[in-house]
Amino acid sequence: MKGFYRWLAFACMILFALASFVQLNDPDAFIWIVIYAIPCLASLFFFLHRFNFLIGMLLCISYVVGGIVVWPETFEGITLEGGNLENIERGREALGLFIIALVMLIYAYQTWADKRSKI
Repeated sequence: MKGFYRWLAFACMILFALASFVQLNDPDAFIWIVIYAIPCLASLFFFLHRFNFLIGMLLCISYVVGGIVVWPETFEGITLEGGNLENIERGREALGLFIIALVMLIYAYQTWADKRSKI
């Protein structure tokens, strides 16, 4: 199963790099490029077996808090079929942060499990 998580990290690294790239046309591009570049680097470190459990948990908690802060007052979905465009954008941003948090939790858990199995 270790190989699965390693290649999952490689796929996530590519996806987070692409997510960073598509932020170039966003009004607040710099912050969102950084937000997606950090898990891209974390995925690279996990792929290379250089990931730290505590940093993974810190990133997970940080992205969960970010998702809660960004969450819109009224969630109107993620498609542009009517509704307030700002609420939809904030909903998309929050869901992206929650996805990153989940990936960081998986990395942290897998790192912890790998170290525990070596004991």
